[in-house]
Amino acid sequence: SAVAPVDWSHDGSRLQSVSADYELLYWSMPAGGHPTSAAGCRDVAWATWTCPVGWPARGIWEAGMDHVPVHDVCRSTTPELSVIATAEDCGRVRLLRWPSVKESAPYVPAPAHATRVSRVRFACNDELLLTTGGSDM
Repeated sequence: SAVAPVDWSHDGSRLQSVSADYELLYWSMPAGGHPTSAAGCRDVAWATWTCPVGWPARGIWEAGMDHVPVHDVCRSTTPELSVIATAEDCGRVRLLRWPSVKESAPYVPAPAHATRVSRVRFACNDELLLTTGGSDM
């Protein structure tokens, strides 16, 4: 399956990726081989988080929700903010605390586009949240 988002560890020794069918994979760098297990990456400090799956992003999924409504995620990078934003099918962006490990975690909703939100990214030291809509791409 095609690879969607990828994230690097702070030290550049690991990469995590999610396939189009939501399989989370971890890679050792620079060799590119898989670590022996996901547990081997449990304590890795990630420089970015754009993967919609993984233990710290578990709370973005509401009970009974399948993967289709969430198109993209982005975690803030400044410790003072510590949130994750989701881009959703219904034109909405949600902001949740990071890490978000409890399923159906509380969130702040923000209407963003008339159609689906296709991308969401923090910019300028997390002072701005940029989004694109489905027909903006």
